[in-house]
Amino acid sequence: MEKSIHVYPSMVGKHKLRAIQTTTAAPLCEAAMLLLTGKYKGPVFQSQIDTHSFLNGTFVAKVYGTID
Repeated sequence: MEKSIHVYPSMVGKHKLRAIQTTTAAPLCEAAMLLLTGKYKGPVFQSQIDTHSFLNGTFVAKVYGTID
C-alpha cells in the first residue's frame, strides 16, 4: 500500500521546524523512545523494531497519522 501525505512545518516550543526537519526528527525520536523502553538490548537492526509500535508511536503518529 502506498500513501502520500503533505507535511507542513511544525512548531516545537517557540521554534518552527521545516517539514524536512519534522519528517527526519520524528522517526529518530520514536526509535529512541522504543529503545529506551528496555524491550531491546544490545545492537538493534531496523528490521527488529516492531513496525506497528513504531508507526503508531507518539512522535511518528503526530506527523504521519496512525496506521492500522
